[in-house]
Amino acid sequence: SLAGAWGLSPNERGQLEQACQLAKADLASTMVKEFPTLQGTIGKYYAQASGEPPDVAIAIEEHYLPLGGKLPKTVVGSALAILDKYDTLASYFNIGIEPTGDQDPFGLRRAAQGIVEVAWTIKRPLPLDQLFQGWAAAAAASPNSAGKTQPRITRYILERLDNFEWPKPAPATDCIDAVLASPCDNLIDAMDRIVSLQQLAGHPGLRKAAKVIERTRNILRG
Repeated sequence: SLAGAWGLSPNERGQLEQACQLAKADLASTMVKEFPTLQGTIGKYYAQASGEPPDVAIAIEEHYLPLGGKLPKTVVGSALAILDKYDTLASYFNIGIEPTGDQDPFGLRRAAQGIVEVAWTIKRPLPLDQLFQGWAAAAAASPNSAGKTQPRITRYILERLDNFEWPKPAPATDCIDAVLASPCDNLIDAMDRIVSLQQLAGHPGLRKAAKVIERTRNILRG
């Protein structure tokens, strides 16, 4: 579903699938057992030594990003980073484990924030409903649990927009709340709307339009 939304070529799709299969392979190595911080990095070198395409090797390293201000630079790496983080979120949410207050032992808040940061950097559509449906099919999630899990994950990801490091001038909280009050499935579309609304804030034309909409709604209510 992500490959379709991003319009990946058959070659890029193949690279993404191969990167998915190899992403965690280095965790079984003695090197990573001795030096856990090398996960992903050593995986890239193992992939290169095994003759994998360069984009596959780089994606294995990049899928742990963002980290220390560093973000993925490749399309395949960005896709794998989002898929890995979304799988973590959906798997835990599906069994009823969600962050509460300051308690987040499994790094779910960081995973959701990472999805937002990577998505905004790559600036490609991110349909959250389709992403969940793809995960549910792969995980063979029951329809009942999936129906309850999907809206919670989507809401949790969208809530991270309050703490996102927006480009200047940063949107006011009421701009973010206004956009999220309407249906938001495509994460990037929602973020673009927030930025656009912030740019329009205070414009006389926006106030006039709001008045027209308010009056129309009041008439329709009757």
